[in-house]
Amino acid sequence: MGKVISDDSEPITKTTSGIIVLPASHNIIRGKHRSLEQMRSIAKSACTQCSRCTDLCPRYLIGHALQPHLIMRHLAYNPGMTGEVLEDALICSECGVCEKFACPMMLSPREINAAVKKRLLADGVKREPKRERYQVSVFKDERKIPLKRLLERLEVTRYDTHPPFYEGDVEVGRVSLPMQQHIGQASIPVVREGESVKKGDLLGEIPEGALGARVHASIDGTVASVGDHVVINR
Repeated sequence: MGKVISDDSEPITKTTSGIIVLPASHNIIRGKHRSLEQMRSIAKSACTQCSRCTDLCPRYLIGHALQPHLIMRHLAYNPGMTGEVLEDALICSECGVCEKFACPMMLSPREINAAVKKRLLADGVKREPKRERYQVSVFKDERKIPLKRLLERLEVTRYDTHPPFYEGDVEVGRVSLPMQQHIGQASIPVVREGESVKKGDLLGEIPEGALGARVHASIDGTVASVGDHVVINR
């Protein structure tokens, strides 16, 4: 899961679970740099429609109507971004099991689903439920992924080390807090440039009647700028 970060000044957000540092030549990084058109072209020439991506898909196994191999087939042979089957990408959890473990051809169903989902959401497309009842697959408990084998497939076994935890204090002199770092709408800044704030003070409020999350100050300091990000200098 996750995205490639090229700018090391990009801030940690509510959705950051961890940071993995890999060489630029690593297969995981190369795969995430492919464009949608490149992935479509590769899928057309290499996808065997074996359906293993669907067989191991966690969403499919718990009963959802998500079948990644059908999305791969549709995109490979149909121009544009239309088709009811593409709407199923909206329920993809983007776990990556399909492309990082299941696919014998090392194709990118997860990356394709993520790109399709982004395009559909931008176009305001909403997926209507296709089932009234959800039947868990009888194979659910037999299709779990062995962690050791997954690490080997990802070629990250040599990075699976556990250095001592650093317990010292880290002094941060400046923070940049995005108003959009959560599901839903961006928070509305409630502070002004030059205002003094304390750690924990409210910086961004949820828009009225909208789904969102509040944003709070992470350090004491002075607000340096207000916009898409609120910047605080200690």
